[in-house]
Amino acid sequence: MQKYIPENDSFISFVKTDGLVSTNLVSLLPDNLGNIWVASADKGLFRFNITDTIFTRYTKHSGLVSNKFSKVRFKLSTVELLFGGSNGFNLFSPGFIIKRASIPRPFFGNLYVNYKQAFPNLNDFPDRNFSTEVTNIKIELRSTDNVNPERYYYQCMLEGYDEDWIDVDRKYREISYSYVPAGDYNFKYRIGDGDRWSTYTAKCTFDFEQAFYNTWWFKLLIIIFIIIIVIAIIKQRIFDLNNRNKNLELEQRLFRLQMNPHFMFNSLLAIQNFVFKKDIKEAGNYISDFARLFRLILDNSRSEFIILDKEIETLRLYLKLQALRYENKFSYNISIDESIDVDNVMIPPMLAQPIIENSIEHGIFKKSTSGKIDINYNLDGDKIYFEVNDDGVGLSATKDSEKYSTHKSSALNITRERLKVLAKKHKYIVKFVIEEIVENNVVKGTRVGFYLPFRYRELNNKI
Repeated sequence: MQKYIPENDSFISFVKTDGLVSTNLVSLLPDNLGNIWVASADKGLFRFNITDTIFTRYTKHSGLVSNKFSKVRFKLSTVELLFGGSNGFNLFSPGFIIKRASIPRPFFGNLYVNYKQAFPNLNDFPDRNFSTEVTNIKIELRSTDNVNPERYYYQCMLEGYDEDWIDVDRKYREISYSYVPAGDYNFKYRIGDGDRWSTYTAKCTFDFEQAFYNTWWFKLLIIIFIIIIVIAIIKQRIFDLNNRNKNLELEQRLFRLQMNPHFMFNSLLAIQNFVFKKDIKEAGNYISDFARLFRLILDNSRSEFIILDKEIETLRLYLKLQALRYENKFSYNISIDESIDVDNVMIPPMLAQPIIENSIEHGIFKKSTSGKIDINYNLDGDKIYFEVNDDGVGLSATKDSEKYSTHKSSALNITRERLKVLAKKHKYIVKFVIEEIVENNVVKGTRVGFYLPFRYRELNNKI
């Protein structure tokens, strides 16, 4: 069967996919409603809507006496149509048969969960429980009319979720739901022909269990977790501020130890002695060293880390002036591990000088003979181990001295506290050693040592 298109002088052929399932056509007859009725010799009667170009098939199930028609057809004056067939005549009013044609039975096709096919035939599993997280379901809607299903209307409703019936696209005939709240739902689906809906409605039930992240206990846990995080952040902030304040206080106390008024006064007296002896050149050199030392102390106190070379320069100037003050009663040596790059390695300042001062004033000074101080910087893994060895009188000989116990314990305690603050910040274990050097049961001096964190100037990273 073909339709002529006068606008472009062409024909359109109709085939099985258009709803014309028979190729053995025997007669045509138009009605007064804009339709053409087509009789077949084996597949029943077809109504062709000229406007929509849609074929509707009628068979014995629709009320015809037979599916086999002859060439006999006739249009009565009452607008009724008559078609002859193998078992007699079929007489009907087109308007009545159009309205009363049977509506196909609805049923379900595939069910897709989270965009994956879950059940190839939902009809076999009408009651579904979803215990896992479901974000999307898609249901295919099918009918018993596989020839021309697009001519019908489709509606569905998820009771408890949809407020009313939802119209479904007639071409694709599928419906999707996303993020449906937890609960039990009845899903219904029906088919209509434009005038009425099918008496049979396809039904199934869905039980959506609540996702764990939507449960009240999970939300409560999240709130508690957020509160804990906020409290932890606040506590950490308070801890950091306290740590910073404590560090500043310790730095100030160490700075006061470095700016020891006795050392300053005695150094100036020693320099004055050169002036009285009219050794102006030597006096000028020491004044220059004195000024340079305190300039370095002031500069170093402003930074958390300083270049190791600058720290060593500070210690050399300090020891030089102390040797002058004590009339060269001691010698000193500063030894640095060859693997340490003094121009690039940075260490915390103001930690070595108080230890060296203790060695001079409470170890060497109490000796009747001259003494020696050895200062060592050794690389130990990711830290530097600083050590001061003197050949003074040792701890036992000075522990009963009130001056010693007050001044020395103050310097050591402040240094220990500063090291603890640095260890917390830079995450390393504090090691502070103070012990006598004993050989053959004879005290030969005192050893003090501790670890220092360090950084490289180029990378500006802790190692």
